[in-house]
Amino acid sequence: MLASSSLQSPSSSFDPHGSPEALFRILDNIPLALGCAEPVSPDGTIAPDARVTFYNKRWVQLFGFGTDEVKNVTQATQRLYPDPEMRRRNIAWREKAAARALETGRPVEAVEIVAMGANGQWIHVLSSTTMVGDKMLVSMEDITDRKKVEEAREEALKSERRLRAEAEAAREAAERASRAKSDFLAKMSHEVRTPLASLVALARAMWLESGRHRLPAEFAGFLEQIQSGGEYLNLILSNLLDVSVDEAGKSRVTVEEFFLGDWVADMENILGPIAVSHGVRLDFRPPKDAEARFRTDPLRLAQILLNLGHNAVKFSGGAGHAVGVAVSLRGGKLAISVEDEGPGIEPSRLPHLFKEFEQSDAKGPRFDRGVGLGLAVVARNADLLGGKVTARKRRPSGMKFTLTLPPWPRETA
Repeated sequence: MLASSSLQSPSSSFDPHGSPEALFRILDNIPLALGCAEPVSPDGTIAPDARVTFYNKRWVQLFGFGTDEVKNVTQATQRLYPDPEMRRRNIAWREKAAARALETGRPVEAVEIVAMGANGQWIHVLSSTTMVGDKMLVSMEDITDRKKVEEAREEALKSERRLRAEAEAAREAAERASRAKSDFLAKMSHEVRTPLASLVALARAMWLESGRHRLPAEFAGFLEQIQSGGEYLNLILSNLLDVSVDEAGKSRVTVEEFFLGDWVADMENILGPIAVSHGVRLDFRPPKDAEARFRTDPLRLAQILLNLGHNAVKFSGGAGHAVGVAVSLRGGKLAISVEDEGPGIEPSRLPHLFKEFEQSDAKGPRFDRGVGLGLAVVARNADLLGGKVTARKRRPSGMKFTLTLPPWPRETA
């Protein structure tokens, strides 16, 4: 059972300068824990048997003892600081504080210490020392809850700093991995595409010559497959490299003005053998004006059409079907549409169609499905060039992809 405070008569308890009993009632009810010991020597030394003459209600509540139980400084410090070394340090600090208070005539500013509470648990307190004559008035403010909040806040800040550091390290690692991947793809692309371009060119030359020298149709078919397969491999490599470069934030646009008729003829020469290898008829409709010119990045534009055209051939429905490619200028803008006669794509799938590694549910040979980058590259290039690509399902079957592209603006001085 906790001892009650010992509020005694002015003649036997703390009564600085003959203060009336009303002062004791005030001191006894303030929220700070107060205790008074005497006498203290002029140099601040506290005798071990110095009497404790006053504890207020808050002191008894906080530390669990009053003057009827603890009557001198030695007993009080043993209760507050069970560890001898802690007790020694506290008494030394308290004597220095008393000396300063006697010298300055002012209370010594509070310091943060720990003491044993009434429940046997350590509590954090702010303690200050005030001297009134040879009497030492000690105040204790319980700040345990505040310390818990501060420690929780500090722990939260440490955790936040740690998470930020981990996130930054992860970001840097991801960027290093992305750069390494981009470098690898760029080098591999160069190593593979250079000989591949030569093989495709040789196969095309041999295919063109096969008609003049009356080579067996089967042989001409082999050359055709080599050429179409090479063009397809080159397209996949271009897509991979384009995605990698875009992820690294290094996408570049090289703009020039070119004849649309010549560009369309080049695209037909590339897509033609691929269509023939699938037994699909390719119907190219170039712009009506044979001398029409357009200003944009012709390589990125080619990548858009080759991906759309190759997809249309793959999913056109097989031998006997047709793929239509129309190129026109409308109000200065370039319009390219690619149509096929395949099964088409359900409207619910269209919002996801231009995402990386997203593949349509259209029927086609599993080996010919690709890796799901073609339409993502189409959308990225269209965006880089300031254009827009749309897709819709045709009736009764098939798909139609349309690219609308404004001319690249000329630089002004």
